[in-house]
Amino acid sequence: MWRLPMELLLSDNPAIGFIGFGHMGAAIGQAIHQKHPSNLLFVVESNTDRQAWISDHCPFVTLVDYERLFSECNLVFLAIKPQQIGELSTQIKPFLNAEHTLISMLAGVPLEASLALFLPANIVRIMPNTPVKLSKGVTGIYFSPRTDVREKDVILNLCESFGRTLPLDNEDHLNVITALSGSGPAFFYRMVEACVSFGVSSGLDKKMALEAVIHTMIGAGHMLLEDPDPTEQNKRVTSPNGTTQAGLGVMDQQDFDTLIESVLTGAYDRAIELSKETI
Repeated sequence: MWRLPMELLLSDNPAIGFIGFGHMGAAIGQAIHQKHPSNLLFVVESNTDRQAWISDHCPFVTLVDYERLFSECNLVFLAIKPQQIGELSTQIKPFLNAEHTLISMLAGVPLEASLALFLPANIVRIMPNTPVKLSKGVTGIYFSPRTDVREKDVILNLCESFGRTLPLDNEDHLNVITALSGSGPAFFYRMVEACVSFGVSSGLDKKMALEAVIHTMIGAGHMLLEDPDPTEQNKRVTSPNGTTQAGLGVMDQQDFDTLIESVLTGAYDRAIELSKETI
């Protein structure tokens, strides 16, 4: 089946579409605009308050209806809630053809189910996380077998506008990425809250405790970027019979690794449940 040469999408003022432009959709759209300002962005947004926000804050976005969206755009991000997918399919089906690729951000909606709803369009699944707002996100990507090499390159290029991309060979691994990266920021934030609470209860003011913890986390992250071996990094900071060893000893006594594994397993299991509930 003939498809539009997708390498043309990033030149000659191509258009990228969004259905839904909430916090995640807007963060991705803004990141794409910053890196590819020649790409026209067309958005369908049903929420009138959100439409007003888009008009005030996103002058590079054109608000349109479904008919114009699919006449202008070959690539369209689906940035809606999973439970809205059935209604959306009914609304947009008349405008879809084989040249369209829908980039689904819908957690828990399997590729096969999406293809059944949106044929003849192609589907690509992605799982971004909230740091895409700062172009520091992590995005897992799973391509349907219908996606050709040129199209994969274009979509990877777009997703790299908002952070790191992780192309996956197994769709089930999107559930793992959901636990590690999609939900992961909240788990780090929870640890920050606990550390700040300790600092405040030990006499620091909250602002100082926050600054100490946040910048320690950022610094540790950069150290891992330089040498991505957490075991070796731990060894470098841990002196025999020192303070770090004392703290790590408590982690061992409290079975910290098992706790974290349970947290991630909880998120992973819920991702699997969602895939069974949405369709």
